[in-house]
Amino acid sequence: MFALAANLFAAMLISAAQSNEQVDRRPRALMAMQQAREAFVTAAIELTYTDHARGLMPARRRHRVAGADYTVEALPDSEGVLYRDLEGRPSANQDNPLLALNQEGKVFRHEAQRLEADYFSLAPDSPRFLDPRSFGAGPGNPSGSTADCTFAGRSRVAFSETIENGLHVVTCTQPQGATRFWIDPEKDWNPVRVAAYSEDGTLLTETRTTLQKFGRLWFPKRIETYYGSRDEGAALVDVIEIETAEFDRPEHPPRLSPADIGIDPGIRLQQVDDKKHLAPIGDVQFWDGERIISKREFNERITAGELRLGPRYLELVERQALCSPGSSGDKETLRRLQWSRDSGAGSPESFISVWEAYTGRFIARYALDEAQSGRAKSILQSCQEQAASYLNRRKQDITAHEKEIDEAVAVGGEQRTARLKELRTNSAALMKPIDDIFNESLKPRLEKLPTRAQREAAERPTTSAPAGAKKGK
Repeated sequence: MFALAANLFAAMLISAAQSNEQVDRRPRALMAMQQAREAFVTAAIELTYTDHARGLMPARRRHRVAGADYTVEALPDSEGVLYRDLEGRPSANQDNPLLALNQEGKVFRHEAQRLEADYFSLAPDSPRFLDPRSFGAGPGNPSGSTADCTFAGRSRVAFSETIENGLHVVTCTQPQGATRFWIDPEKDWNPVRVAAYSEDGTLLTETRTTLQKFGRLWFPKRIETYYGSRDEGAALVDVIEIETAEFDRPEHPPRLSPADIGIDPGIRLQQVDDKKHLAPIGDVQFWDGERIISKREFNERITAGELRLGPRYLELVERQALCSPGSSGDKETLRRLQWSRDSGAGSPESFISVWEAYTGRFIARYALDEAQSGRAKSILQSCQEQAASYLNRRKQDITAHEKEIDEAVAVGGEQRTARLKELRTNSAALMKPIDDIFNESLKPRLEKLPTRAQREAAERPTTSAPAGAKKGK
């Protein structure tokens, strides 16, 4: 019955969204309800969700909202347990919470301790599952935008409104059934009850909401969903209990991105088909901090020093290497990671090839002519000579530092982790003058070479751009 109600409500939302009418015929109470749920731009909410229908243990979640973007993250319970089985025992993946981001028509998913993530695209009329703005706004689990939930599309919908005990009761009737809202004008026009009815008037499912004021806004404190009528002893389906809710705080980010769920440069990104059991689509891709890029572009930009591996990726790689003592390959990974940093690329041995790759890509990107290419190579040579002079002066310090890295890699346990973290800071300090030459001399001097026409040509998108790519900067 609950599935029937959900399908009915979804059909009504899709039908409403297809309207071409320009005049909003909805009762003012319903429009005010939509406005109430759109009254905040950012939010941070923690809650407990209990699925009574399936007999599952309560699960804690954190939701963040920034404009149209929102994330969902699994949280540990009061005993520090992230996931439990049906008997309440801790299950696998205790240190690997699932995080999800709904952004610009895509859903990104990432398990916190994995080097892989996936995403799928949403159809324009797809429900916005678990969007906090829709909590308690429909007769079942949170889904749909605020406009969808309040029938903003208006197609083939008959509206009526009455007053019952101070509540505005709005009924939205369509051929396949009706949805009824009980809206409290004293609490920012939020609904305290929403019910779905079949064509013959049978109550299929309903949501009952207890409201509480969080800061300046009224928002659901407890949401209960029932098969049928609660007053007639209907079965409790699930409960959402809001623990904390903060809205429009200065520290909230204005936008959310894959980086907010741990997807930074280096994490492999696979597009999947959500309608075919998450079957992979196409090749592995990557997130560069602003957009999705192909594996080829990722490798080229990493090699050229244009793109830095993200801190979350580096942390995960190091953790995996630390969990595999005795492997020469993992020891090499740990040595290499000691030279990773945000402001530069390459070790004392490899930075030369990084700079050469960067210059080569720069020449190709702007299609520099022979004279310009010659000047670019002269700039590169000049910067390499400056860097070589510095490294020659610090040769003994660098040799001693690399010996310390080797000694730390050979040590086991927590002592190694702490020592490697300390040595990473020393590596960054040793390489800072090299990074300064790259960032403050090589790059800006090369940027003066292209003409305006060359820059405009480079900015134009190509027909062979990888799927999901946008115009470069």
